Amino acid sequence: MTRRLSAGDRPGAKGLLGPVCLVLSLLGWLLPYGEVVSVLALAAGAISILTDRQYRLDGLVIAGVCIAALQLFFGLLLFTMDLAGH
Repeated sequence: MTRRLSAGDRPGAKGLLGPVCLVLSLLGWLLPYGEVVSVLALAAGAISILTDRQYRLDGLVIAGVCIAALQLFFGLLLFTMDLAGH
């Protein structure tokens, strides 16, 4: 099954999930507790990817999910180094 419709053509607020995901993932790197914001970005990306299957994947969502996942990985890495005493 190929997705034929552009992601920007989604009706209502679902069309804004791509930019919201990207902005939240970038804010995750700037805020003190950015992991929480990165989880919100991943949730917005998952909603965008998993709903309305007839629309194509948005490049902003893909970028936002990747950046948010890197933020969470980096935060987990720092947390485990802190627990290990490094």
